[in-house]
Amino acid sequence: MNIEVDKKTILDRMFSLIVSNDSLSAYAFKGGYVLSNFICKNSGLRSTSDLDVSVESKFDFQLIIDSVSPYLNSLKQSGVIYDYKIKEPLVTKLRNVSGGIKVYRKKDSNSKKYVFVGIDVSIHSLSYGLVSIQGVNVYSIERSLADKLSAMYSSESTVVRRVRDLYDLYIFNLLNYSLDERLLSKCLRERNVDLSERSTVELMLSSKRGCMQLKTAIESFLKNNLRVEYSLVISKGIDFDKIIQSYYSLLDLLRGVKR
Repeated sequence: MNIEVDKKTILDRMFSLIVSNDSLSAYAFKGGYVLSNFICKNSGLRSTSDLDVSVESKFDFQLIIDSVSPYLNSLKQSGVIYDYKIKEPLVTKLRNVSGGIKVYRKKDSNSKKYVFVGIDVSIHSLSYGLVSIQGVNVYSIERSLADKLSAMYSSESTVVRRVRDLYDLYIFNLLNYSLDERLLSKCLRERNVDLSERSTVELMLSSKRGCMQLKTAIESFLKNNLRVEYSLVISKGIDFDKIIQSYYSLLDLLRGVKR
């Protein structure tokens, strides 16, 4: 039996279990959950299906797993979820691959399982770019911007990742936050982002094929990945052109250049 419990209820509960673990000394939430619950709360412009959190060690990663596993086991036993799978993070000199938990559901007993919610845990330094909101450690606007921009510059980022982060950069631009330039510069350096160079997204937009690829992906994202918010997105006239214009405006602001 699949007892219906919505994504937000499960994510909020896992979030509470993590922040209430007194043994977890170094952590910071980031990504869509922070955007939707702290930065642009009640705006209706952002939802998420996972928790994104950074820690400084595999020990802290295990503490997060230990925090939520009993809850997920109870959901599995009661039929709310089908199963969950834990993935260990991988950190080497050349690669830093996040780990976490994928939580699965089935529409019925004969259907394939699908990812319902999850937790993405990455291991990073937490010595800079953090703020406390309502007693919870989260990435600052500056560090969040640097993370999003790194996806714009990386040749390894998938189109799906770029589109999601382009949308988030659009939201950041709407919020019109004042930025700590020194902190932003440090965050960009840590992510190896050189704003004097053209980003991978700019290079894509300079070709007809790349532009169409991004346009198709953004339109699909707005319609399919933002199902709950889609009517609001449409009512605000958010589309490919607005998102790209916002991206260029943000780059101009950060580069200190007027187009």
